[in-house]
Amino acid sequence: MKIQRRLSNGKWVDVDPEQADVYVRLACNFERITRQEALDLLGKGKSLQSGTDWYDEIRAQRVRAPQIEAETVVCSCGHTIAKNLMMSASRGSSCPDCYDRMSD
Repeated sequence: MKIQRRLSNGKWVDVDPEQADVYVRLACNFERITRQEALDLLGKGKSLQSGTDWYDEIRAQRVRAPQIEAETVVCSCGHTIAKNLMMSASRGSSCPDCYDRMSD
C-alpha cells in the first residue's frame, strides 16, 4: 500500500516506500493503535493523525479513475459535441446552443 502525507499547505504528497514505515509508526504511536489496525484503517480509506499539527496526517494513496473519452457526433447544425448532449430539433439534430434556432 502506498502512503501519502499532508503538507502544511494542505496538499497530499506521496511518501517514499522507505519512509512509509516511519509515518505509519508515528500514526500508531499518536493514535495508540497497532500497526495492523493502522493498515486496516488506511486500507478502508481512513486517514490517521501522525502528530499534533492539523496537517500531521497520513492516508493510503487514492487511485484515480481512468478518464473516459466521450463519444462525439456531428449535429445537423454543424457542431461536433458529446453524443449525450445532442438534441432533436424540428430541423434535425442540434447542439444545445443552436437548439432554439433549429426548432423554429
